[in-house]
Amino acid sequence: MTLRLVFIHLLLLALSTPTISQILHSESFSVILDTSKVVKGRILPDFKFQNQKEDLFEFESTSDISFRLKKHAITIANKIELS
Repeated sequence: MTLRLVFIHLLLLALSTPTISQILHSESFSVILDTSKVVKGRILPDFKFQNQKEDLFEFESTSDISFRLKKHAITIANKIELS
């Protein structure tokens, strides 16, 4: 019963939060093909510095993680770009 209440609260919280989504191609994600793994993912940070007329810093971080739940999988992806 408590698990059901927690799920309902999380669902209501997710529905009340403004979000932006985007369709991404699944070829770029780490997919769980090995049935012995429950979690699989990667984090790819990238840092660039240029000094021409003025300093320019660029930071990019791409990450994705997949969770296997019985016969299904959930993939969460994140990309951050700062300059």
